[in-house]
Amino acid sequence: MYPVISIMAEPGGRVQLQIVADDGRSLAWFDSDTFMTVDSVIPERWVIRVAESGVVDLAPAAWLEPGFWEQYYDGDATAEQTVAYELHQMGI
Repeated sequence: MYPVISIMAEPGGRVQLQIVADDGRSLAWFDSDTFMTVDSVIPERWVIRVAESGVVDLAPAAWLEPGFWEQYYDGDATAEQTVAYELHQMGI
């Protein structure tokens, strides 16, 4: 079982799930049709963002800030701490 840590729905119906990969550290995106939903509860800390392009994101608010993921993948310590904190809040 993989806990979903965020969701992205694109115009046209493609829905992707972000999960923690099998190594327990890497974050990865997968098409939702690869998985079966066993719990449909949305975490309380998640918010919804609808972009001008029509993309809908559900995730912790901090993760949806412009440039957040670029900072995270560039090794920014604050962004890494934010991801760790939000994962902890989700029980991961």
